[in-house]
Amino acid sequence: MSQLRVDVTDAEGRPLDNAVVQLTDSTRETHHLEFDKNTDAYLAAKGQPGLAVVTVEHPDYEAQTRNVLVAEGENSELFMLAKPGVPTLLPGKVRVGHRREGPDRGHPGPLGAQGTAAG
Repeated sequence: MSQLRVDVTDAEGRPLDNAVVQLTDSTRETHHLEFDKNTDAYLAAKGQPGLAVVTVEHPDYEAQTRNVLVAEGENSELFMLAKPGVPTLLPGKVRVGHRREGPDRGHPGPLGAQGTAAG
């Protein structure tokens, strides 16, 4: 058996308790998840493992739908909702690679030369 915990937060990580959370399981049966005040999360009843589709809606935020692979045992999934039209910055790292320039990369080399001098 498996169980899914769905955490629904705003962009600052605060739990949202008045969202509508639906889970469609691998048998195509749809379940409405209830908010549990003890865990600040939405809990799905125990069911069979498999691929599920989870939809989260809230009147003040943009809705999200996601495929979730529910494994045997306890599982959790985080939905961080954004306000409509407001860009959301997510924590993380941006990796910038080194870009080589020169005639062998199709970019201008020194003084704009596109090749080597014939000699």
